[in-house]
Amino acid sequence: MTVSGPVRERVASIHDLKDGEIKQIRVADKPVLLSRVKGRYYVTSHLCPHKRVNLKDGIISEDGTITCPAHGACFRLDTGDIEDMPTMDGLVTHSVVIEGEDVIVFTTHEKLARNRRARVIKCAPPASTRPTIVIVGGGASGATAAEELRVSGFDGRIVMISAEPHQPIDRIQLSKQLKKPSDKSIVDGGIMLRDRDYYESINVELHLGDPVASINTTDNFVTTAAGQHFEFDQLLVCSGANPRNVWPATADARNMAPIRTLADIDRLLDVTDLSTARVVIVGAGFIGLETAAMLKKSVGSITMLCSESEPLARITGSAISAEVKRAQLDQGIDLITDARVHGFDVTPDGSRINSISFSVANPEDGSEQQPTRELQADFFVIAIGVIPATSFAAGALPLLPDQSIPVDASMRVSGFEGRIWAAGDLATFPYLNPHLGPEGVRQSQALLEDPATSGQVARVRIEHWAVAQQQARVAARSMLNEPGAIFDSVPFFWTDQFRLTIQSAGSLVPADGAAPRQHLVTLPPSKTKGPAYALYTFALGLGVPADVGPGPRDDDVVCSVLTLNHPDLAAHCSVLMRAGKMPLARDIVAGLSPLDVETVSQSAVVTSGAPRSSGKAPSSPGTAAKAAAREIPPKAAGSPTSPAMIALAVAFLAFMAFIVFNDSSASAEAS
Repeated sequence: MTVSGPVRERVASIHDLKDGEIKQIRVADKPVLLSRVKGRYYVTSHLCPHKRVNLKDGIISEDGTITCPAHGACFRLDTGDIEDMPTMDGLVTHSVVIEGEDVIVFTTHEKLARNRRARVIKCAPPASTRPTIVIVGGGASGATAAEELRVSGFDGRIVMISAEPHQPIDRIQLSKQLKKPSDKSIVDGGIMLRDRDYYESINVELHLGDPVASINTTDNFVTTAAGQHFEFDQLLVCSGANPRNVWPATADARNMAPIRTLADIDRLLDVTDLSTARVVIVGAGFIGLETAAMLKKSVGSITMLCSESEPLARITGSAISAEVKRAQLDQGIDLITDARVHGFDVTPDGSRINSISFSVANPEDGSEQQPTRELQADFFVIAIGVIPATSFAAGALPLLPDQSIPVDASMRVSGFEGRIWAAGDLATFPYLNPHLGPEGVRQSQALLEDPATSGQVARVRIEHWAVAQQQARVAARSMLNEPGAIFDSVPFFWTDQFRLTIQSAGSLVPADGAAPRQHLVTLPPSKTKGPAYALYTFALGLGVPADVGPGPRDDDVVCSVLTLNHPDLAAHCSVLMRAGKMPLARDIVAGLSPLDVETVSQSAVVTSGAPRSSGKAPSSPGTAAKAAAREIPPKAAGSPTSPAMIALAVAFLAFMAFIVFNDSSASAEAS
């Protein structure tokens, strides 16, 4: 039987937690999280809505946010609102009151039954007189931008145009689960970011299966491959990237796919006898390695061709890449390193690849070490990187040599009078040094504003899922002229391969233009995963002359940390970076662990953390609201209580009950 109605329950004493601490508790026999920041208590749902990771091991920050230790999603504790991606939904929050030394929760059984809060926006169909925003791209950026526009109050027309024939998907799941695209479980399992009814409910028009072919920036319209025209007042280009393939003859082969779309998975599953299939993966980057881990239990054999001596060595360093190589070999993957692909034998009609030819080079000088070999297979996966999907923008928008679109910190494309934005994998943007905290971002902005110093701020392109989503939020708010809409997030990345978990916080390539200066720390091994490491990359502080050698300097700062099999450290570092509390290079070299640096200072005063209405997101993505919830100081022990104070307390409790039982956001929360 479903239980409904109000709940009032004592959950703790005010002395049970220190600032920055989290504890999983039960309210009405439902698990929730109790946390404390600056003397204020909060109660929220306990699972991260992104992948249902328990947030009891999350990291609390001074700004009143909690960060997921697995994938870096960040939420405000007072409202549950999303502060940083990757996630589409927020946390459920419950009202907290301090009575004497007791922490009391006021909520309902209905709210306790929910583990996420979807931002459902009800809006009337836009009138023809309203402006139109066209979103080119139906991936994570497009989906996030459309939703953010509605959350931020845009009531005009929104058109999302996608080359794919379905609504936006969680693309990173494609290299993690092998299911038929038509299988209902693939939708129920979360590969669709939102169902189609959701987009209809917020009046977002989906034009699917028909990519944009050109942009007219003079008359403000886009034309699709099928010849349809869509006029726009504002345009967001977020079409992502296309898999790189330097062998055009293989493009139409049915037994080849890059594992980037649902159609690619369909091709793979069309193999006659998958359980005995021979699969060749060309490329040993993150996608290739994850694909091997996904396919291992489903196919007969896997051969992986890696162009380097060890996979990921240029990114992870030799110690971590050696563990990556060992994990693949331990699982029976035939990993061939220093491989040089010469070509493919394709049927005359181009419908099928018969074999691949390659040789093995000498890692010292690149000379051929072994003669050319022919390798037959039933299926081939091409995973050698991506290029920005911007061919339709040639001649209309500025394109850099790598085919990306340059934007400013608000994701705006310059020269179009506030009409065009770009975000995600195809955007090259100014990196505001978020690893230096708010002051680093402020100084970077000041450098950008002065033409004489703007060149000191690096321009980068980052192909991370969470970055694409957060940039889309920034672009949406910038389109609506919201103040403070800049991309200042600390990039976060993760990958799981067999027994290995790799996570990264910050920019893996120093934005100062100097050669990478790195320091490897061996960590206590994981009982279940094996060896653990942390690789720190150092960079110059702002304004420091670039006369550096190969080793770290005493005043170097940490611009990134990449970890192997240590699920807490990367997320903890991302929180320290965001707050400007990350230790200097000299401290890391001297043996200081960032885990020993507190993310929250201690407070002697204990107050309530009652949530405010969560129908509107914070005004600046990536920056938690500075205004705190109203503080309710506890009654001093033994102090007299006047009738006025009693009346005030009764009025306050009545007010809190009204907020809980008439919460306007309750209808927007989804289980």
